[in-house]
Amino acid sequence: MIAGTGAESTPETIEHTNRAAGLGYDFALVRTPSYYRPAMSVEAEAKHFLRVADAAKIPVMLYSVPIFTGYTIEAPLVARVAHHGNIVGMKDSSGSVERVAEIVAVAPKRFRLLVGSSSTLEPSLAKGACGAILALACAFPELCCEIYDAAQAGDSARAPELQKLLLAPSALLGPKYGIAGLKYALDRLGYFGGPVRGPLLPVDEAGKREIDAMLAAMTAAARAS
Repeated sequence: MIAGTGAESTPETIEHTNRAAGLGYDFALVRTPSYYRPAMSVEAEAKHFLRVADAAKIPVMLYSVPIFTGYTIEAPLVARVAHHGNIVGMKDSSGSVERVAEIVAVAPKRFRLLVGSSSTLEPSLAKGACGAILALACAFPELCCEIYDAAQAGDSARAPELQKLLLAPSALLGPKYGIAGLKYALDRLGYFGGPVRGPLLPVDEAGKREIDAMLAAMTAAARAS
């Protein structure tokens, strides 16, 4: 189990991480502090991650999610901290395949890079990512696993074709309708999405129709394959 334990201060992040350790989590996923983004240099972020790793009672994974934090972990920062024995990997949600390749190139072999962008899953795996943590997998677990399995098997024809099936849901349930859209899709697929929590708003009727049409197309494509 992986717990998200990142906070804006280093002491609070350490506190959250070791509380997660006490609860039985296996890894801590530590996002970049970003509220004071102008002051968050590579040096500041490196010292933050190294201090957390020194004090953490479970292994630490870096978390780069620039769409929410405004700060992207680049290869030079990974090169600074990946040598630490308690920093074991990273989740990169930047959506950049080129960045995946750059990080893999500078990290030690034991460092495990996961991606968080469903729209770039297959090409990221091809560049050296070892797996993914995808919100979209809540709605389409089988398809995401099929892409992973095809990539691991070296099926360079099937993996990209399967990836194409993720393009429409990645766009609608990611940047366009976000969490509210994903929750609505989960409900429509027979899972439980449930209501969004404020200040987020539910999907409007036009959005629901668009998502319904996408789900119908996904179903038709699955039947045809």
